[in-house]
Amino acid sequence: MMDAGIPLPAHPEPMPAEMARRYAQARWTYPNTDQMSASYPPRARGQGFSALVKIECAIMTDGHLGECTIIKEDAPGYGFGVATVRPFVKFAHVAPDTVEGGIKPGDYKVFSYKWQAG
Repeated sequence: MMDAGIPLPAHPEPMPAEMARRYAQARWTYPNTDQMSASYPPRARGQGFSALVKIECAIMTDGHLGECTIIKEDAPGYGFGVATVRPFVKFAHVAPDTVEGGIKPGDYKVFSYKWQAG
């Protein structure tokens, strides 16, 4: 699935234990309410749909997000997954000095976002 130039890769193959993903714990800046609201899927808004979305994103060495995979979407077909990825990739970032050992290529973070109609 692709939308607005943001590739959404298929679910990756399991990684060998020696190459397991590292999930970074750090202080994050998230998209604000207005930024997320601007991305609300129009059809879902018009029909009053809400959804919970979970995404997994690679963390770039500059603290911004790179490739993201939608790992859960409560209302498939309404565009909530892509609508979540777009502002997170654009606005979310980590304060690199808050990551123990620094950010390394291949670090990941899982984000959950609850879209509320109304």
